[in-house]
Amino acid sequence: MTDEAISKTKAHVAVIGAGAAGLVTADELSREGHEVTVFESGSEIGDTWVYTTETEADWLGHTPGHRILGSMYDGLRTNLPRNLMAFDNYPFDSRGGGEDTWPRFPGHSEVLEYLKRFAYERNLLERIRYDTPVEQVRQSGPGWLVNYEPFDAVAVCNGHFSKPKVPALEGQYCAAAPCR
Repeated sequence: MTDEAISKTKAHVAVIGAGAAGLVTADELSREGHEVTVFESGSEIGDTWVYTTETEADWLGHTPGHRILGSMYDGLRTNLPRNLMAFDNYPFDSRGGGEDTWPRFPGHSEVLEYLKRFAYERNLLERIRYDTPVEQVRQSGPGWLVNYEPFDAVAVCNGHFSKPKVPALEGQYCAAAPCR
């Protein structure tokens, strides 16, 4: 389906990822009247803003198994002031999803809380399928199959932190497999 056709009809759209990009995409599509389903591989929204103390044995990502996708440390603060991080029509203060007492450069917990409030207030939580990684997306006729389910369109909002980007260097040691 072309972009023009989607914008003129009510489309069934898959959004992959319930981080900041996925939530705002789902909201904008919903506000335009589209039917939205959000696929989230984790058990909560927020993606990279979900802090965990878990670590991986192989931080290069060459060992198959349980992947920890967080790139966060406990004291992390944003490098942008909260007013620049806010979504359109949803301030990062008490007029929207934030608190006036939060630091100008918020920490991960404030960003995650902002995202949770946004999702709740925009009625996005009911559209999210948690613990549902997307294993396959393929074109099928004029639409798409996402995990074998038909959609008119797909928005990929899984972020760029989902797989480590480590350069292959001659002589580099990789514990479980040849370095790629």
